[in-house]
Amino acid sequence: LDWLRDEADLRLENIVAKAGVTVLIGTSGQAGCFSRDVVRSVLAHTERPVILPLSNPTEKAEAVPADIYSWTGGRALVATGSPFPDVLFEGESFRVGQCNNVFVFPGVGLGVLASGAREVLPRFFTAAATAVSACVTREEMARGALVPPVTTLADVSLKVAQAVGESAIASGVSRPCAFSSFQHQNDASRLKELIRKMRWEPDYLPLVAM
Repeated sequence: LDWLRDEADLRLENIVAKAGVTVLIGTSGQAGCFSRDVVRSVLAHTERPVILPLSNPTEKAEAVPADIYSWTGGRALVATGSPFPDVLFEGESFRVGQCNNVFVFPGVGLGVLASGAREVLPRFFTAAATAVSACVTREEMARGALVPPVTTLADVSLKVAQAVGESAIASGVSRPCAFSSFQHQNDASRLKELIRKMRWEPDYLPLVAM
């Protein structure tokens, strides 16, 4: 990095400009550190900059989606760590996706249990990420969405579980499931049925005031 010569060069705006950054991932907890100049510097390197202010809670977000869309002319692909409302920019509505591990960990656990995987492999998480991304429709992508709506979590979790289970089978680490008499037998369709049978749904009894 021949441009990194002194402490002043460590400014985020300078790093983005010199390194040709196209993706910003914020986990700093420093509200506002993705300034207009920083975001526009990213935009100079790509038509569709990916800006992810992931810090929680909301007041710690590195930038707010409304500003990001304004600074990039609606071209940014945005997901946040905290929930934000949809953004209306120049007559177009953008759904702000919440980038949260809740999309992954229920399905990963269910897929591992259903497949009887004797170990958890890194490729399981690649399979899970691919399954999550496949849940975003082309129409949603066109509106800048990077992750599916939280309201679809139950369906996303099933697809993640299936992808993880199939990855375990393909990797040769699957075993009979210890939690069901019905077995996947290393078959994708049977695995899908097993996952459906094992799935837990919170169904609470009605509360009656005494």
